[in-house]
Amino acid sequence: MKSTKWLTDNLKLAKALHDMLVYLELLVDNWESLIKKLQVIRLVNSENDKRLRSCFQQPSHIQDGSRAVHRVDAE
Repeated sequence: MKSTKWLTDNLKLAKALHDMLVYLELLVDNWESLIKKLQVIRLVNSENDKRLRSCFQQPSHIQDGSRAVHRVDAE
């Protein structure tokens, strides 16, 4: 798989995750107290290593909620 394909797929994934977060915000009527409690996923890229981490959104930053890492092997 070419690096340009990886880049395209990663951009699509980031857009999909963003769209899901926006949809969740709409479902809770943009209540700030509920939005802060939403559990979200963060994508971490490192060369050919992709990892998804479970995170909790904080008011000023994003902090790891758990250290469980689900590795997706590069094909």
